[in-house]
Amino acid sequence: RRLTEMDDRRYWAATRIQANFRGHRTRASYLAYQQRLKQQPRTTIIGTLKQGRQAGQDTLHAQRLKAAENRAVRQMERETLIRRLTEMDDRRYWAATRIQANFRGHRTRASYLAYQQRLKQQPRTTIIGTLKQGRQAGQDTLHAQRLKA
Repeated sequence: RRLTEMDDRRYWAATRIQANFRGHRTRASYLAYQQRLKQQPRTTIIGTLKQGRQAGQDTLHAQRLKAAENRAVRQMERETLIRRLTEMDDRRYWAATRIQANFRGHRTRASYLAYQQRLKQQPRTTIIGTLKQGRQAGQDTLHAQRLKA
């Protein structure tokens, strides 16, 4: 599952890089086109009609550039939306991590308190008491062995 998530992330990242580069290239060509238009002398409608086919091609080119600009704007809006969603996902991930950490701490403290309660309920034994019980148990075992023999 992790491999497919990594592949999905890499695919998404590659797509974003390609989209950003295409947008950059389109904006750069549009700026170059605008500068070329500024450098050319202005023509009248009659002059444009005389140019005929060239004017039609320029209009088509301008329409294509305008469409490319609109696509670039939509792409930037999509990227902004994706960035916001990603930031929201990051905040949600952080919040989920904090909730899990707090719950794990709560569970550990609760289990430790239960452990302390169990210790309080058991009779207390001292080292000396434990040794005496062990010696007594050893003598009982020795006595039982002697009886069997």
